Amino acid sequence: MIVLSCGVSSAQEKLIVNRANIFLAKDIVPKGDALCNSSSVRPLSVWRELYFGRQRTMRCTDIVKRVQDYERKSKSDLFKDIASSQEARELSDTYEDECLVKFSAVTDPKGGYDGIRAHSNHLTYMSSPDEIERLRKSVGTLSSLKNRNYCSASLVNLAPNRTGLLTAMHCFGQEMEVQESGLHKLIYTFGDVTFRPISGGSLRLALDADLTNILYDPFYGDIVIVEVNPESPDHYLPIADFAPDLWEPLVLIGVSPFLNARAATIEQNPLKDLAELITVSLEPYCMVMSRDVNGRLYYGCQTEKSQSGGPILVLRNQTFYVAGAHTRGIAEKPYSCSAGAALTPNSGISIIAQKTSGG
Repeated sequence: MIVLSCGVSSAQEKLIVNRANIFLAKDIVPKGDALCNSSSVRPLSVWRELYFGRQRTMRCTDIVKRVQDYERKSKSDLFKDIASSQEARELSDTYEDECLVKFSAVTDPKGGYDGIRAHSNHLTYMSSPDEIERLRKSVGTLSSLKNRNYCSASLVNLAPNRTGLLTAMHCFGQEMEVQESGLHKLIYTFGDVTFRPISGGSLRLALDADLTNILYDPFYGDIVIVEVNPESPDHYLPIADFAPDLWEPLVLIGVSPFLNARAATIEQNPLKDLAELITVSLEPYCMVMSRDVNGRLYYGCQTEKSQSGGPILVLRNQTFYVAGAHTRGIAEKPYSCSAGAALTPNSGISIIAQKTSGG
């Protein structure tokens, strides 16, 4: 449950982020019963998506690995080589075919097709224009001088007139494993970073070196909320005060490293045209597969590296709620469900807002 116990001084040009104004996993990740699935209770529609959806996800994952292998062996950026390398051109085309579909999910609020690719179809068909605009104001990227659009993040409502920036802890700096503890810590922070929402504007953060003293579980504790002072409190994404149901559809939003790198190569302005770099995981396979007792949420949504920290959303009564944050893929960790539970390619950390009196 979220526990609000710290505050931030009045609005300032650059917010100093340290241990005094952040919420860690211990404050916001619920512990409870596992939410499991098994073959005996699996609907036919889910069986279908477990097979075909997993195949699609695996094809996309395979081509991403091939792109990474190309860049590692050639020591060159794939997109810089497109003009001179047939292999680079073929890899780029295959990535688009396997990982993206021909729809712009957030660029055009009117729902028109403008040729931009994203992971899935228009969100505009799912909810009201006001709700889509709330998404555009809430979801965006973290950027630094040396690493443009390297992570995803979102603004969330914490309480009346209080707002938080939700992301993954590892998005604040270079992390390393603390020897023999199983925990991670930041070696250094990324210094000054900027959050840029899809709709425009920016929020500047100065990451204090004090953050490097925090130890966290890389699988169950890699999540953080910074209390911030945006211009319009209460106008951002609400955190769900419920746990999403088994098989409930999810929506994941985050920056695409493919679109980001391509935009830089063709001399677009990725910071100005941020909506064109955002992808949305909305496949039928993108659903709740299970949740373990430590608050880990498992799903089949297609994700990529720069989508770390992006919000896991559920849509109820035409309103989007934040159910957690995407942090990493599956890892070799103790799992609360039986061996018969559906395997999933990705997972994040579930958060649940504490219900207020009368709410």
